[in-house]
Amino acid sequence: QTMQELSDTVWLEEGNALFNAGDMQGAVCCYTRALKLSDGQAERAVLYRNRSACYLRLEEHSKAEADATKGGRDRVQDLCLHL
Repeated sequence: QTMQELSDTVWLEEGNALFNAGDMQGAVCCYTRALKLSDGQAERAVLYRNRSACYLRLEEHSKAEADATKGGRDRVQDLCLHL
């Protein structure tokens, strides 16, 4: 892994830990930082979907939908089932 890949991975893992601990705001910050560093399409899709899940729990539905769309159109249908 390059230093950049390591950095996005670290932010992704930290975001996941915060999400699992119930800190949605903290997780959003971590996923956002990872998105700024990541240039891999598959990884960015995961980050957008994870951030979308945080926004959903924060009841920020328009942001959740926007990120779900960026994370893959198939995920928008999943999101809509939760609204």
